[in-house]
Amino acid sequence: MTSSPTRKFSFISSGEASLYMSETLSSSNTLGTVIFIPALLEEMNASRHLSSLAALELASHGLHCIQFDLFGTGDSSGDLQDATLELWQQNITDISAYAQTQSVAPIHFIALRAGALLAPSSLPNNSQIWAWHPILKGRHWAKPIQRTAALLSQQDAEKQCLEYAGYAIPKALLESMSKLDKTADVDAQHTFYIDDLAPQNSDTLGSIQVHTSPFWVHQELEDRDYTAWIEQTITHLTSYQ
Repeated sequence: MTSSPTRKFSFISSGEASLYMSETLSSSNTLGTVIFIPALLEEMNASRHLSSLAALELASHGLHCIQFDLFGTGDSSGDLQDATLELWQQNITDISAYAQTQSVAPIHFIALRAGALLAPSSLPNNSQIWAWHPILKGRHWAKPIQRTAALLSQQDAEKQCLEYAGYAIPKALLESMSKLDKTADVDAQHTFYIDDLAPQNSDTLGSIQVHTSPFWVHQELEDRDYTAWIEQTITHLTSYQ
C-alpha cells in the first residue's frame, strides 16, 4: 500500500535572506521534482491554496514538490520595499540548487501568473515549465500598478516605492520587471501554459485550455474549482516522464 505524501516546513538561505519553504514529499519520488514559482502580491495569497492542493496531488503521483516565498513576501525574511528582480531571480536559483541536492531529476517548474516572468530562461532537455494563466510581458504586470499610483497622485519623485493595494513596491523593481518579455525566450518544447484564456503573444507556447474559476482572484473557491488546473498538469507532466 502506497503511503500518503508528507509535508516538511523549513527555511533556506538565499544570500542574506531566509526563504520559507514547504516540501511535499512523495513516498516513491521516482519521477522528479516540481518547484512552484508563486504569483505576486495579493495574487500570491489567492493562489496559495491551489498550490498546496496541487503539491499534494503531484506528490501522490511520484513528484517531490517545493513551494517557497520570495524575499520580502509571505513568511520569508526581508521587506518587499527592499526587493529587487536580481534578488528574486537568485531566490529561484538557490531553491533549484537545493532541489538538486535533495531530489531525483528532472526538476520542473510550475509558475503562477507573474511568477512566469521569474522562470528560468533555459532548461535541461528533460525539464519543463508549466505556466498557469501566465503574465508573459513584465509591462502587463507593472503598468497597472504604475497607472494606479499615478491616479492616486503618488508623484513624489523622492519616494522609492509606490503604494498599491496595501503593498509598498519599489519603483526600481517595477522598472526591472517591466523590461522582461518571456515570449521572446521560451522554448516551445519545454514551456507550456494552462489557461482559461490564451495569454497575449503566446504563439511560441504549448497551449492547454481549461474552463474553470480564476484562482488568482478568489481566495475562497471550492476545491472542485481547482480540479482542472491540477488534473491537466498531472496528466501531461507525468506522461512526459
